Amino acid sequence: MLVALVGLAALPLATPTRADWQSDLREQLLQEQNCEVLFLSDIEERVVEGQTIVFVRAHCADQRAFDASRTTGAARFKLQACDKNVKAC
Repeated sequence: MLVALVGLAALPLATPTRADWQSDLREQLLQEQNCEVLFLSDIEERVVEGQTIVFVRAHCADQRAFDASRTTGAARFKLQACDKNVKAC
């Protein structure tokens, strides 16, 4: 048992999982925009110069939508409100 625990301590720190950043985004949108996220779409994760970048569109219960992006280690997402009359933000 002790050997297994020592082995786990040697593992490198993992990058945030999809569930982690989704939770962060939902909390940020609720706090900053009063947006209750119904669902996420257009999810894209890329690695650029060693940094994982997340791009996603969040859809709110009140019909608003936001494009969001964040790099690994960033505390907050960059948010851009989408125009209801235009499919792109």
